[in-house]
Amino acid sequence: MRFKDNPTVINPPKIRFYAGVALYDKTGNYPIGVLCIKDIKPRKFTPADIDKLVELAKKAEQELNRTYN
Repeated sequence: MRFKDNPTVINPPKIRFYAGVALYDKTGNYPIGVLCIKDIKPRKFTPADIDKLVELAKKAEQELNRTYN
């Protein structure tokens, strides 16, 4: 998805970097949120960075499912 017209991109805080991983409910496989990181500085993500974000998202998803299901 493109964010060039998003208010947080064209106005303060002027987000320049966004990466997110969807989180899902384990019982119905419904999306329940997104673990995301944002920054006002442009950044590049390495494959290792992506792996770390996905692993953190898996842990967050497990915790959400443990707590609420």
